[in-house]
Amino acid sequence: MEKENKLKIKLLSFAFITTLSFFYLVLPANAGLSVPIFVLLQFIGLFYTLPSKKPLWLFVPIFILSLNSYISGNEIWRESNFIIIIILYSIM
Repeated sequence: MEKENKLKIKLLSFAFITTLSFFYLVLPANAGLSVPIFVLLQFIGLFYTLPSKKPLWLFVPIFILSLNSYISGNEIWRESNFIIIIILYSIM
């Protein structure tokens, strides 16, 4: 029971930090370097929250796709990258 409560507290903390960082780092129109920073924050949060570290290897393609907004700032791939990232994130 104690372990479940600790996990719930970790997940609630992670959800709160994710929500705040998403609003401040990803949603602005000129989100460049902040998108990879958001992905790194997600990786760190999930690394300390998830009991199984096995699905975290999916963060490699997620991080590479998030670099598109920083390196090129190309708006053409923004929607497709977003959909692919959501799919990879949901597989975890």
